[in-house]
Amino acid sequence: MMLVIDRYSCASTYHNLGWVAQDLREFEEARRNYQQALQIKIDFGDRYSCASTYHQLGWVAQDLREFEEARRNYQQALQIKIDFGDRYSASTHRSSQNSTIVLMFNEALPHRRHSLVEPGNEKNQI
Repeated sequence: MMLVIDRYSCASTYHNLGWVAQDLREFEEARRNYQQALQIKIDFGDRYSCASTYHQLGWVAQDLREFEEARRNYQQALQIKIDFGDRYSASTHRSSQNSTIVLMFNEALPHRRHSLVEPGNEKNQI
């Protein structure tokens, strides 16, 4: 008896394993699982399903404070949804992208404030 593995269905399992790892805050493991799922979806030409995996990869990057990577993944997910005419999901990806931009700003703000302080005048920080 020969065991036949449905490789395409493995994409869903890898995606779910990514969710579990992400919930456990095992972000690198989550990323590996999402990338496995993404590669299978790409191999099978399932571009529409790639959007949800790109979205999750964006979320992982955001959790890791890799904001540029998060933005690239969210933009990729958004573009796929737009290309398929999925307005509802596209707005969800825009919302995630906006959250990433706010986090990037909040991360940079203390550094910017620190750089604006004149030497010898540290008590009067912005």
